[in-house]
Amino acid sequence: MLESFDGWVREAEEKLLVSGDYPPIDSVKINMANELRRIADRTVQEFDECSGHNTEEIERTVEFLELRLIRSDYARAVRFVILNFLYRLAHFEDFRLAESAPLLHGIVWPHFERFVGASST
Repeated sequence: MLESFDGWVREAEEKLLVSGDYPPIDSVKINMANELRRIADRTVQEFDECSGHNTEEIERTVEFLELRLIRSDYARAVRFVILNFLYRLAHFEDFRLAESAPLLHGIVWPHFERFVGASST
């Protein structure tokens, strides 16, 4: 499950959060392309003329992210990586069928919104 997650967090700590400023949530400076593609493809299946979906992959991913956030005591770098990942997944467009992207967005966006509101207090 998101094998690259710890590397993303280290990269955020070393490159993005050094200045003390919070980077833009839509930043593409951390390479997540492979993981985004994998989860998008497992969530939205494209058939000949239509798209279907399976939310199991998203649910497992969200559970993984929740646990990482809690275990980190809501560390800034962890929270940024989670928000960045979910934001980018909620805006993922690289599908063959036009209906696929909105289908994925509708599944991911509520999770993104919930994480935006998550705090340790």
